[in-house]
Amino acid sequence: MNETSAVPEPRTLRISPWVLTILASILLPLGFVGILAVALWFEPATLQPDNARVLPDGSILRLEKVTRGTARHNFDMKFPVWPYIFGQRVRSFQHYAHGNGDERLVLWFTRRDAKSGRYLDFDWWKHSVGTDKNGVAFIDTAAYLEDFSEYGSSSRGGTRPLKSEPSHPYHIGHSQMRVFRPRDDGTFELKVYNATDVLVATFNVPMPAGPPPVELKPESLPSTKIKGDLALTLKSLVAKESPYEDWNAPLKPFRSPLNLQVDAEILWQGKPTVEWQFGLNQVSDPFGNKSYAWNSDLSPKEPWSVRLQASRKESAKFEPLVTAVVPAMSLPETDKVLMLGQTLKVDGVAIELLFSGRGKIKHSVSVSSTGEGSSSASMQPFGIPGQVEGKAKGGVCALTVDCKLPFIAMRQPTGLGPNDSLILRGKAASGENIEWRYTCGIWDMQFWFGNASEMQSAMDLTIIVNRGQEFEYVIQPPTPVPLPLPPK
Repeated sequence: MNETSAVPEPRTLRISPWVLTILASILLPLGFVGILAVALWFEPATLQPDNARVLPDGSILRLEKVTRGTARHNFDMKFPVWPYIFGQRVRSFQHYAHGNGDERLVLWFTRRDAKSGRYLDFDWWKHSVGTDKNGVAFIDTAAYLEDFSEYGSSSRGGTRPLKSEPSHPYHIGHSQMRVFRPRDDGTFELKVYNATDVLVATFNVPMPAGPPPVELKPESLPSTKIKGDLALTLKSLVAKESPYEDWNAPLKPFRSPLNLQVDAEILWQGKPTVEWQFGLNQVSDPFGNKSYAWNSDLSPKEPWSVRLQASRKESAKFEPLVTAVVPAMSLPETDKVLMLGQTLKVDGVAIELLFSGRGKIKHSVSVSSTGEGSSSASMQPFGIPGQVEGKAKGGVCALTVDCKLPFIAMRQPTGLGPNDSLILRGKAASGENIEWRYTCGIWDMQFWFGNASEMQSAMDLTIIVNRGQEFEYVIQPPTPVPLPLPPK
């Protein structure tokens, strides 16, 4: 009997048309969305005449925003979120203005590839310059670079050009400049320069709204102001171009900062005096921009408010009303702390002497702050190196002081005005005078160091409240004196 083996016929996989329809309805839209998402990963860079310029390399520089304010400036930027079909996310960035409370403009830039829209770096950016109505140039400072993605971010500042973090696909550059007077149409010209000081973009920028400028009416010089028995005459103010190259170099293509010198005369009870002195306290313009005696960058074509401070010299004779004496105060031994625990009130000023020390000491003291943090200062009182460090936590500060000279620690005095100061004088038992200098502040304490030798063990300490006066003048800035040309 012959047997034959049966070969099974191949089976055909049959899929219901309904299943194919359902799969197609799911996969085709997902594929389309995926392609669209990749295409929209970077949306094309748009070129708008008001806020975008084509750079020499073909990329597009956008001035995204100009903000105005005194402290924290904010900028919100949208970027895609993974998976990209879920739209965009908003990330907020801050710029903390440097400027003693003055108003500042903050410039926010992005740079993108013209075809793909990909965000590009800022390693070419040197500076930006705004020009006011009078043609005076203001250079930007405090530049920062923000690099970020949906996974993280990094921020850096310092000397430009700034290098981007390549692992992050988004980049924002921002910097600040002073507020100044715009043109009559409310705009100003902003120029952007690359690392080789070549002009690469010019914008016509609306000045953001802010407080109106103060009207300053210049007075003729010499001008005399009188407060009580004190009369101060401002004779002239000289503005010389600054020779300080490190600061001057980036501004020099546009204008030089100025060093200001005051010529004035001070009278006490109508007579010349050797006990009083004066100094330039501050200069400001109609927009509230402040400057001081060295490296002033205020506009020389705006009126200036000049504030002079008058105060007594430390060697002057003071009335008993403004003095207090701590007799036979012990001076500490080397590497020792001496508790003082004295509270005084002098001419309305509250003074609390905490402790003194010499050499390298460690000491804990209560402070007003209950937070946690550290603060330190390095100094050279009377040419002797020293260091003060304080680490605070829960209202207690652990102090480390290291200096060969003796010091006195006191609470920050209350009751002093902005033009007032303290003077500390010591007289040793031997009759030798001991000079004391306020050297640094740590948390809510002041540290005064004295030039006493180790042989001196005690002194009479005199504390003096030196009340100063401030005088204000409004002047038309002088014509700057140019730097002499270098020899050929």
